[in-house]
Amino acid sequence: MQRSAYGLIVLLTLTAIPLSAGAAPAQADRQANCVASVEAVRAEWRDLSHSSSLKASQRIATADGRWLAGSQINYAEILIDRADNACGAGNVKQARGYVDEANMLLNPAPSGIMLATRPGN
Repeated sequence: MQRSAYGLIVLLTLTAIPLSAGAAPAQADRQANCVASVEAVRAEWRDLSHSSSLKASQRIATADGRWLAGSQINYAEILIDRADNACGAGNVKQARGYVDEANMLLNPAPSGIMLATRPGN
């Protein structure tokens, strides 16, 4: 009886090793993608803020016509830091949520408000 229990433990241990070994590269890929997405949004934040904190009421016009408030850019930095921490802790899904939210702040959808202009201007 003792030998069969020992054999069962050895068998379960040996079958578990290939499964966990196969999961390691997939986890490493998810981790690398997590870090890459955080670094991409951080680079965009740096371009907009020049790596400094802005006044909340300060407005920034981007080259593509977007207007961003300083508060948007400052909060995006907080979200990026949270995403970085979540990546480091292996919480890829949570990090992705923070990155998505920071991207929405830095790249807001058009408001749909159109300003009237005179014809020919």
